Amino acid sequence: MDSKKSRSILRVLCCCAAMFLLAFPVLAQEENDTNPNSPTPILLSEESSNRALAIEPNTFRRKNLSKVESRAFLPDTKIVLFITNLELMKDEGADALRVYVEDKLGRKYRFPVLELQPVKGREWIY
Repeated sequence: MDSKKSRSILRVLCCCAAMFLLAFPVLAQEENDTNPNSPTPILLSEESSNRALAIEPNTFRRKNLSKVESRAFLPDTKIVLFITNLELMKDEGADALRVYVEDKLGRKYRFPVLELQPVKGREWIY
């Protein structure tokens, strides 16, 4: 009798634990996202292409964004990407963003965001 009773109690506890583990990530996500309706940032791309608009930092001041051409970058090169549709909260900066890239073989990479600044004269673009 004790064996049957302990198994029943154990089953109930396991079910409760499973429900908690399944519900916890949803609750944690809702708690961390202060504005779930915030806009999704848009990575600017070249005209009629799915390639991101990217340049090296030292050419940033001299280039007209509409005249940036596609090219490959050497390993360990810092690049500037352009995003829009971004609403930052007070005191948020580069650490609020993450950049993930997927290559044509499906491999995924995460890159650090070192700096976030609006483009002069186009403050809606960062």
